[in-house]
Amino acid sequence: MKLKNTILTSFLFFLVLSSWYVLRAVRNEMAVENYGQDFLLILLSITAITMLLVNPIYSWIASRTNYKKNYYLLLFFFNSKFIYIYLLLKIT
Repeated sequence: MKLKNTILTSFLFFLVLSSWYVLRAVRNEMAVENYGQDFLLILLSITAITMLLVNPIYSWIASRTNYKKNYYLLLFFFNSKFIYIYLLLKIT
């Protein structure tokens, strides 16, 4: 059972890093194209600070809820974010 969990966790971590490396190039190019090279450093700094603040909060919540509830909460959060972005782009 522990080996299965380790393999699954490693695979999911691989997927997260893969998506991050793919999207990083697109994000950086869009930032440079729209705002200039100086904004890229600000963008990366804001991202790092945000992750340093959000990760302990998420870890605290995840340690106190069961896996299924945590999964549905994250699914709801990300889907609502996509809907919000879609509506925001639709309005403008």
